[in-house]
Amino acid sequence: MRKITDVLTCSNRDLSLHDFFCLCRDSGVFRLVEKKEDDKFITICICGVFRIQRNKKTNSVTQWILYDEWKKRKELPVFISLFWSPSDSFRMNDWLDEAVKHVLKYVTSNGYRIHCESQLFRVRNWRTLDTYFIETMFPDEVKNCFAGSLCNELGFKNVICSEETRHTRQKWNNLYKEVQQKITQRAWKFISIETRTAASKLLSKHIWLMIDKPTFSYFAKSCYCSMTHDALIHSSFAKYINFSRKITFTKGVDFGGLWPMVSLLTETKDSRKFILKGKTRELYDLLPVKQLTYGDFKSLRHSAFSLTTSFKKRFLNHHHHLIPLAVKFIRNPLVKCYPVKVINQTLIFFERIFYDYFDGEVVTQQNQEDALRICNKWLEYHQDMFKNIGYRGQEQRWETEANHLSHALDWYVRSEPAIHKNQTWSSFWRLSQEWTRRLRNDNEWDGELNVAIPEWQGTGVNWKEIYSDVNEITTFKDLCREGGEMEHCIASYADLCASGRYLAFSVLHNNERATLGLSRIEQTILYRFDQMRGINNEAVSRSMLIKGKKILKEVNHLIAKKRT
Repeated sequence: MRKITDVLTCSNRDLSLHDFFCLCRDSGVFRLVEKKEDDKFITICICGVFRIQRNKKTNSVTQWILYDEWKKRKELPVFISLFWSPSDSFRMNDWLDEAVKHVLKYVTSNGYRIHCESQLFRVRNWRTLDTYFIETMFPDEVKNCFAGSLCNELGFKNVICSEETRHTRQKWNNLYKEVQQKITQRAWKFISIETRTAASKLLSKHIWLMIDKPTFSYFAKSCYCSMTHDALIHSSFAKYINFSRKITFTKGVDFGGLWPMVSLLTETKDSRKFILKGKTRELYDLLPVKQLTYGDFKSLRHSAFSLTTSFKKRFLNHHHHLIPLAVKFIRNPLVKCYPVKVINQTLIFFERIFYDYFDGEVVTQQNQEDALRICNKWLEYHQDMFKNIGYRGQEQRWETEANHLSHALDWYVRSEPAIHKNQTWSSFWRLSQEWTRRLRNDNEWDGELNVAIPEWQGTGVNWKEIYSDVNEITTFKDLCREGGEMEHCIASYADLCASGRYLAFSVLHNNERATLGLSRIEQTILYRFDQMRGINNEAVSRSMLIKGKKILKEVNHLIAKKRT
């Protein structure tokens, strides 16, 4: 690969845009992906100035950026996916942008001046009649934004892109960006979309030459789990490199259900490297998980690593006060009689219900014990169900039973009844149904009707203009009516809806009706999918779930648009 200094042979330090384009071309910037191999190294060159290299003898992988010489860097500026997807084709645009930006910065920092021609416009604001000037290398963009007498052309102006030239920070950044854009636009005329797609596939293919397969196996088990919507297909090369540099394993290591905990070592600020031998105590002492007792930590080794991942994501990283409840539930021997997806759904219920109801307040020991007793009775009641009907082909049945558990937990946290040790699941279900029937009757609310806010703003969107079959519920009366018609407890969410922490929708889709609930994400203005229930808390069809996800996406889009 030719150095930039070797290409800059002219003594004249003034370059035109064409000269700078030729410099990028001769430096190999427009050669998107190239693989080289010799006796010592396997090398992937990206856009001439970026390089990934593996030493064949030591198997160490290093990343480099070209200056006067190749210099090591901890990471490269663009995301590299380990598994190719169509979006990687467009990521080649980012590689080219970064390469041109790097060469431009290098050239100007070494005293070279790039001469450009920009056009000056005088623009008048039609509201305030204020006048200001715009200087740009892309005059057509300005002409398209303004019309008539609001925009006057004042002619062309010579501009020098150099560190010696004094500019304001904003003007300097705009100038750099426009020079970079000029070069890349010219490059796209001979680098087609097909070429970019082929280059991205080549990069995804060659990147596996840099990966140690056993280490990647440990990396996959530690960092990814599709059950928590963190699929391995989205893994990145940078994350793998960080993992492989920080953690080394002895041969034959197996942590069982504790594999997800290993990834916590990469999140610590500790700069030392870890050598793991597969010992539970060794891993416990290294991790910052002192809110977990060693006994609880050790018990996770024998659980499914999908459940450990869900536990880590939902409780260890956020809701520390619920850790004892979650661990005790996972340690219940009956958990092994259930599909992992069902138990994971129950952990989601814990997080949702206690967060929504207690709103950051401390959950008492009694609250946790009572909730755990309800869940344990539910486990006892359905323990033979998996053995009798299986899971595949019966997902909706399982979802309905899980919804019933969620409904019983709703009943408990909102009415706080006295829970007795010998109560059965049938008793909990009967009491929660009676509570629901009371909620469905306006006349039985008495004093509580005056406490609830009768009307709230919601999203403030006319949903009939977006989806004719979607109706947002923004009054207490409509919430009670929805609960009565659908035979569930949506009316108990009135206070959450009134405070803006919850959104409720009535959805009719393909002759199927459901109630959709969206809960606000902690410390943000956005919402997440909480639940979607049919009549009497039954599971809904897949097409209805897809409809609910579309509504969620539209809600967050409208909120973000309003914010900007």
